Amino acid sequence: MYENLTKWLETLPQLEGQRFNFDFTSDTPTNYAVVIPTNIPELSEDIVGIGTKQLVFYIRAVKPWGEDVANNIDNITWFSNLKSEIKKRNKDKDLPILDENKTTTKVELTTEGYINATAGQVGTYQIQGRVLYKEPEVETIGTKITLPHTW
Repeated sequence: MYENLTKWLETLPQLEGQRFNFDFTSDTPTNYAVVIPTNIPELSEDIVGIGTKQLVFYIRAVKPWGEDVANNIDNITWFSNLKSEIKKRNKDKDLPILDENKTTTKVELTTEGYINATAGQVGTYQIQGRVLYKEPEVETIGTKITLPHTW
């Protein structure tokens, strides 16, 4: 699931050709990571047992940072452009396939990009997002069984 999200993110123009780390960034610019915090996936379940769930994630970027105001503004603008592209992908229904039993309904960035930490001439920026998806479940005598979707 996480690998498929990362592969989809790598297709965005802002990230094309970049390699993503998972839960790790180095101290040298420019590198990116997908960070998955502890998730509470279940959001709701409809009457037929199809649950809407979420996968919360952060995109972390290590970029040059310092007294050059124009560079720092470019770093924040990069996140704004990323957010616009993800909105466009939602509109076009170009969404990640997390796995065969999960149907992605939306990807959204839920915060603006911001600087999280600095060290010397390097800044660590991040933005939080989530993937909303549906996963059908059937309850049989107190046990939930996940079934492949057929819609």
